[in-house]
Amino acid sequence: MAEDTRRSFLGRAIRLAATALGMTAAVLTGHALLSGRRPSYPANRGKYGPRGVRLIRPPGAVEEDQFLADCIRCYRCQDACERGAIQFFSEAHGELYHTPYVDPAIVACNICMKCTHVCPTGVLRPMEIEQKAEVQMANVELNVEGCLSYKA
Repeated sequence: MAEDTRRSFLGRAIRLAATALGMTAAVLTGHALLSGRRPSYPANRGKYGPRGVRLIRPPGAVEEDQFLADCIRCYRCQDACERGAIQFFSEAHGELYHTPYVDPAIVACNICMKCTHVCPTGVLRPMEIEQKAEVQMANVELNVEGCLSYKA
């Protein structure tokens, strides 16, 4: 009986040592693979952020240069948006960081214009609801190469 206890103890000890050795090897391998990377903070400081950023400002927005200069990133426009259409850029988007945008793929803006009435700096200019037809938030362009319906 003592022989079985010794064998089971040795078996557990060997399995434990093998597990510890494997985990140590994994940590050292990960460290070796990642040691060449440099931290990327602060994030991208490019003027327009990564490629593929869709820049659709909330309705009533002024020109982009003035918008970036005057927007105080207060989030009031997002709070006023009942639909939740207004999002904010992350720090990965450089100069656009914490500025509002609308992504119709997430939630479309119904142009209720409530965001324009709470903007303290005037970068979202109030308009009457009757002027909705004049609001131009973005231009749509057909990508013929990527459109399966167009090619059919």
